[in-house]
Amino acid sequence: MKRWVMGLIGVSACLVAGGAHADCGPLLAGLSRAVQAGDFEGAEREVTRVRNAGFDCRAGDKIVARRILASALVKEAERLRGDPGRRADLLRRAVRQEVSWKAAQALGRLQMGEKDYAGAAETLQLALNKVAENAEAISHGEPETEADPTKVELVDLTRRAEEATHLAATMPGGRLVQPPVTRSGAIGGVFNEGTNRDAQAFREPVPILFEFRSDELTGDGRKAADILVAAMQQLAPDTIAVTGHTDKVGSDEFNMALSLKRARRVADHLKANGVKASISVVGKGKTEPRKLSADAGYTEQQIDDLNRRVEFSWK
Repeated sequence: MKRWVMGLIGVSACLVAGGAHADCGPLLAGLSRAVQAGDFEGAEREVTRVRNAGFDCRAGDKIVARRILASALVKEAERLRGDPGRRADLLRRAVRQEVSWKAAQALGRLQMGEKDYAGAAETLQLALNKVAENAEAISHGEPETEADPTKVELVDLTRRAEEATHLAATMPGGRLVQPPVTRSGAIGGVFNEGTNRDAQAFREPVPILFEFRSDELTGDGRKAADILVAAMQQLAPDTIAVTGHTDKVGSDEFNMALSLKRARRVADHLKANGVKASISVVGKGKTEPRKLSADAGYTEQQIDDLNRRVEFSWK
């Protein structure tokens, strides 16, 4: 941990020496000392002092302070894999800094392991927002203290967010998780255009659910379809491809027909609610099982639930 902490201290030291407001330097130095000592409660107090410093600390200084604390908390949580309770506490504190996609990703994966799919869906979609926001901040010249995810990491994050969102709606006592909004008020999470760079060709951003062996939407399925309508109206793509899939139960012929009817039902819902894009539909039946995230440990019932889906691609 020492080498990594020294890297963070180097970031703040550079700010103290040249980039930060002069009156903010001592506060950032205090944060560095607390992090180096592993005093995370003290580090949180120092971050609060930086955030409350008014014009003594620039907006960029305040963001860097939060990123340094969040990164330190995530690193400590990684070290404590044998203590899930303490690890979850550290990750929640890191997520509260509202700057780290890695913190939200790690907490979301922990929540999925605990079968808290609604909590995981909210946290993982927040992580997708942070990926986009961090990239935007770097483009505006703010210091980089957390690297963007690789393409493999982004695919994994997106996939887990979509799986958690689906299971949150289909498990007993579940609920439909709304996608978060971005700082600008646009629809975010799995719909966030800032994280759509080749994450997946086809996506299930919302779980559109149907009655058993039918193309009739359930109550939550209609709500999910309405979320999709709002997203497509906001994103205004030229084309949308809608693809229906089923689980492995039943004949090939029945499932192929059912998946096509469900895809058409969703396309009709989009058109009836004012989506202007050119929409194509196709049914895949049970021929293309969902590509699941690695080491998810789902039950057969959950895998069947996840395979019953309608996927989308838009551009």
